[in-house]
Amino acid sequence: MKRLKHFSIPIQGLKGGTHNFEFKLDEEVFSAFDFGDIDKGEFLAKVRVERMTGHFDLFYSIEGKMLTSCDRCTADISLDLSAEEHFVIKVGEERKMVDNVIFILVGDFEFNVAKYLYESICLQVPIVKTIDCEDMKEEEQPCDKTTLDYLNTEEKDDDKGSLWDSLKEIKFEN
Repeated sequence: MKRLKHFSIPIQGLKGGTHNFEFKLDEEVFSAFDFGDIDKGEFLAKVRVERMTGHFDLFYSIEGKMLTSCDRCTADISLDLSAEEHFVIKVGEERKMVDNVIFILVGDFEFNVAKYLYESICLQVPIVKTIDCEDMKEEEQPCDKTTLDYLNTEEKDDDKGSLWDSLKEIKFEN
């Protein structure tokens, strides 16, 4: 995590009021974590920290693009993702997280937000990664037309008759 040191917010030295930070998340950040589906992409996180009496309010919004392969045609695509989150940071006897409250130790001088930003992006990744090529101009479509044509042909062949048709004829006794 030393390579993500620039994601640390110096909470111990923050004066009362609002403080804004911006962080860029790219392949350097994604490779630092062993979990998640994100390998390539670029995101900008805008973080706002409000120092209150007894705690910090941490707000952030993230926007960017994830580069991945389409689950339908396997072409390289770019997915737009965005996330917003709010956490409360309090001082406690041990480091832990309960709901949206993060407890840090009394001697912690800084708070690293990289993990929280990365996890928020991972939660926005759709289960099925596709884009709607039909709404795009033909020259802008990243889709593999050969694969899509093959899939459409297979679907039409299945409509002619399949194993499932014979199962529809089974009569069950009540």
